[in-house]
Amino acid sequence: MASRSFQAHQQAIRKVKQALARDTLQQKILEKLTGLSPQIISRFLTGKPIDREALESIYSALGLALEENDGLIENGEPDLDRELSVLIEQVRQHCCRKIKRRHSQVTLLNQQQVEVSQLCVDLCTVERLSRETCISPANLLQDFKPQQDFERFGLGEPQQRLSGLQAIARSPKSIVIGKPGTGKSTFLKHLAIACCNGQLHSDYIPILLELKELTPLVTRRNALLKEYIHLELGLIDPLQTENILNSGKVLLLFDGLDEMPETARRNVQYQIRNFSQQYYKNSIVLTCRTQATEYTFPNFEYVEVVNLSSAQVEQFAKNWFCALTEKPHHGNILAKQFIGKLRFRENQQIAKLAVTPILLSFACWVFQTFKYLPSCHFDFYEQSIKLLLDPKDIDSSLDPQLFHELLNYIATKSFEREELFFEEKTLQKDITDYLNRRYPSDLNAQDKPEYKAILEILEEQYGLLLERAPGIYSFAHLTLHEYFLTKAILDRFSPQFSDRSFSSLMQKSWQEIFFLAAERMNNPDDLLLQIKQKTDTIIATNQKLQIFMAWVTQKASLVQVSYKQAAVRAFYFSLAVDRILEPKLARSLDFSHAVDRALKSSLHDRSLACHLDENLNRVFKYNSIRKLDYEFLLDLILDCLLVTFAYDLGLFLTFVDNLHIQLEHELKQSLKRFKSQLPDAEGDKSTYQKWWKSNSEIWTQNLRLTIIAYRNIGYDWQFKTQEKELLKQYYDANKLLVECLKRISRVSGDVRQEIESTLLLPIAEIEKRRKNNYQKVS
Repeated sequence: MASRSFQAHQQAIRKVKQALARDTLQQKILEKLTGLSPQIISRFLTGKPIDREALESIYSALGLALEENDGLIENGEPDLDRELSVLIEQVRQHCCRKIKRRHSQVTLLNQQQVEVSQLCVDLCTVERLSRETCISPANLLQDFKPQQDFERFGLGEPQQRLSGLQAIARSPKSIVIGKPGTGKSTFLKHLAIACCNGQLHSDYIPILLELKELTPLVTRRNALLKEYIHLELGLIDPLQTENILNSGKVLLLFDGLDEMPETARRNVQYQIRNFSQQYYKNSIVLTCRTQATEYTFPNFEYVEVVNLSSAQVEQFAKNWFCALTEKPHHGNILAKQFIGKLRFRENQQIAKLAVTPILLSFACWVFQTFKYLPSCHFDFYEQSIKLLLDPKDIDSSLDPQLFHELLNYIATKSFEREELFFEEKTLQKDITDYLNRRYPSDLNAQDKPEYKAILEILEEQYGLLLERAPGIYSFAHLTLHEYFLTKAILDRFSPQFSDRSFSSLMQKSWQEIFFLAAERMNNPDDLLLQIKQKTDTIIATNQKLQIFMAWVTQKASLVQVSYKQAAVRAFYFSLAVDRILEPKLARSLDFSHAVDRALKSSLHDRSLACHLDENLNRVFKYNSIRKLDYEFLLDLILDCLLVTFAYDLGLFLTFVDNLHIQLEHELKQSLKRFKSQLPDAEGDKSTYQKWWKSNSEIWTQNLRLTIIAYRNIGYDWQFKTQEKELLKQYYDANKLLVECLKRISRVSGDVRQEIESTLLLPIAEIEKRRKNNYQKVS
């Protein structure tokens, strides 16, 4: 039988308002006294129907008695719409009480609790990925630049930024995406509480389902999603659930769809799609780590959890530190101190990290525990991991050192493979290989940790490894990957590691990691000497490249300049190979542009020479050609002459005179003779073109031979492709070494001198010098 509802006349409403005024009570107090929702109180005060129990609760709370002249009229015939409204309100109260009991607080990393209503995030809309990408996430790795776009893997381009409540309010169906630790689950709880408090869909029934908890039930039988919703509503009659769903007054929050096992997930995702189509009036929000999935929801809008704003970082810090103290004032003081430290210039590395709830939690936790903030990534993660992997917080059957060593091992293996993202089968092999090495082969299987258990702890409990797309994993953050690799170098450094990983080390994307590792070593001498030895062996067996290096050494030793010998060798090395390694530099230019390019263009890599000599660095930094030592200047402009148009030879001679460059008399006369052989290009262009077509090859070759004869530069080395690649690798390796000498203060003076003095020498000369040094010591 349908329940009756009652409506109040204005006389009864005035009576209640007078009672409120008499006791100086506000409507919110009445809500607490009665346990009724704001909506029911509002319905009564505006003369809308409510059930008799609600009426009695209001009068009882105010000490009033229901009297005949109060004008409370029972509706005659039951109104089905009104009955449904009353039912929805009753169920809403039931669900809100349950949600507030379960989800009103969240536990921080330090085990303190904070009100979820105080934690808010912003969202931004993101463009949809193509259907092909969703079906095959591996397609993401094609044309993907992991070092630059690490954080955007599996995500479309971000669009408009909105507050969390605003973004959900405007879209009836949303998928909230973002990596673990960005606050997706907390955001759903925030939405549920906001709904209960009337801040979002104030007349909706909020239901929050953590899908991972449904996995056992979904796996055992083909249970329907609607059955779980019916249970959450707390109703007996399924028809009532059907009526509520058809009314469109439910806010359904599904957390962690992609965290379910594949079989269960396929079942649930199919049901969510059908459910959203059948009961299309309801609002649905679900969370997922990535857009790159094999399933799609065509009518859902993707929104991404974005980094915390400065104001949100400050509010989070207040929540964290106020949860620690009995008096909010003390917590605010700690929060202010923390934010002050975070804003220091030397802590900018950490400030850039601490823009997600998980990394900001680490920063707060480190500051809370150690009373300071580290200024670099390494120290930050060192302290954070120490807190996270505290032995007393880990399963007693597992040694905390296991997780440290395993993560070092995974970082090392991925470094050797030059990977930032790795397939699950690769990760499984790495973990299994490590476990097999760590535990004796005769150990009982039950006493050895399982791959899945280890991965679950690292992913679910600690969030150090993440599944970025189905079957594709990475470390939670690029800097976290770098930290564990640095730890691996520091903890497990050996000659074999250096040798095996050298080709990876030459990749620019990994060089910062090497610098960080070397800076952390108490004695980096051995590491740098091994890298130097490996660098020399790159071209040691190639006879042609050794002849080239002998020329570099000879040329550098004969010029009279004020720069360091290693810098002189680096200058002539780059002068000879720049056009070989960068084809754009071989294109013909007029002479003035060629000189300008030689001084200013980044295509000319003078970085090694400039790093080795500060005076030379100033010349190229400020394009001060007149301050370049005479022999360098002469060889530089002669080299430019070889790629200019032939008729610019006259401009070259004018340039030499204007700068008062003293050419050898014989060289100057030879160049004038070459100029005299050229027809007038400005006069009869047809004659010039005919002459050039017939004579340019031999004329240019003779000019080159003349420059070689007088200045010993301008050789056409005609290196093969493989030799060019070896030269590039060799040059980059030397730049890495010099950068290390510049950045690492703990390199000993002897090692610094040995590396610099033997830089860019042929292998025979290096061995000769080492032999002489050995004999001196003996």
